Amino acid sequence: MKIHYLTAGRGPAVILLHGYTQTSRMWRPIIPLLAEKFMVIAPDLPGIGDSDIPTDRLDMKNAAIRMHGLAKALKVEKARVVGHDIGLMVAYAYAAQFPAETEKLVVMDAFLPGVAGWEDVYNDPGSWHFRFNGPTPEALVKGRERTYFEHYWNDFAADKNRSLSEADRAAYTAAYARPRRMRASWAYFVSFPQAAKDFEELAKTKLTMPVLAIGGEKANGTLLGQQMKIVATNATMVALKDTGHWVMEERPKETMEALDEFFVKSATGGERTSRADLDRFRKELGTEYLDICLMHCVTESDWTERYKGVMDVPSEAKEKGIIRAHGCSCHSIEALRAAAKSPWVEVDLVRMNPIGSHMDADPETVASVIREMRAVGKGIIGMKILGQGDLRGRQDEALKYALSLGLLDAFTIGAESKVEQQDLVRRIASAA
Repeated sequence: MKIHYLTAGRGPAVILLHGYTQTSRMWRPIIPLLAEKFMVIAPDLPGIGDSDIPTDRLDMKNAAIRMHGLAKALKVEKARVVGHDIGLMVAYAYAAQFPAETEKLVVMDAFLPGVAGWEDVYNDPGSWHFRFNGPTPEALVKGRERTYFEHYWNDFAADKNRSLSEADRAAYTAAYARPRRMRASWAYFVSFPQAAKDFEELAKTKLTMPVLAIGGEKANGTLLGQQMKIVATNATMVALKDTGHWVMEERPKETMEALDEFFVKSATGGERTSRADLDRFRKELGTEYLDICLMHCVTESDWTERYKGVMDVPSEAKEKGIIRAHGCSCHSIEALRAAAKSPWVEVDLVRMNPIGSHMDADPETVASVIREMRAVGKGIIGMKILGQGDLRGRQDEALKYALSLGLLDAFTIGAESKVEQQDLVRRIASAA
């Protein structure tokens, strides 16, 4: 069967699984942000959106198997898996069935059938929609899909004015109004009793990968966090205040920050694993010392205080001669300005190109901060010189711009082949 999906970026894989009343469209606001660091894959669940409707086995466990099949077809060996609403149930089934291929798991505001506490939600009279399916409900909803969905979008939000946009509502209504689509989406609700049996069995083996639960304080956040503590050995919870079910739409900034923290910064594991990482890097490279060690992708204005414990690790390593210089790569103008003021930052990896593509701010604003850094002797390495591919057709212009600034001590550009690498070397020599 055909699975429709959106994809962007390169790097470690992130699979995003949407929930009921939505499609892969829900992830579009954060796909460009995640794509700066990851290969993002956002499928339409089987039977929903532009994915085919399966002829059988339309349930959580088998949807996860189909998502895993898509990952394998895209040559993804390991992935970070994210799911919202029914998508989190599919995401959990993915992680539980393929734990060796799941690096991290994120579940967003719903619950796990078959895990303690689920019956209270499933049997709540206010959750009538779980059992609203069949020929008569289908006849009642046909032609009134928008009215039916407004119940979810408005009543499940902490504030309906901070819920889904009009454009999204229109797009999702059209997607589910297509022939057989509402019936196919309801099959996920019909499968809850089977999911309860499947998950009860799967939960006998606890997940060992890092797990993050994100939920609305006014929705299922608390219950979901409690459930993940039952099924996983390394679970953390983020409950968003004054937030309902639609965490992506109600709190986009906070949700993205939680994902970024979990996917990128938590990967260091703090001071202990940072020291181990330095030892591993030297062993893998076959060297006694490293010239430069950077903290990657800092985004907060207060990062020099927030991550002081991790910063102490390269400082100690420099004193021991293990590294010669330390610094960071910044992914916001606030973080870049903090780096300019920090004596700890000796080298900064800065995004720079003439069109401001994938940069912390417009080129002149970033250049002004770089001038501050150079004035106090910091080393500057440029990246995103070709705007993550946006300047692929204007390479000579981008290279001349980078070289003419007089601000970069060096820069890095990725190449997909040796031929492309050699062509870049030639172009750089000509632009110098």
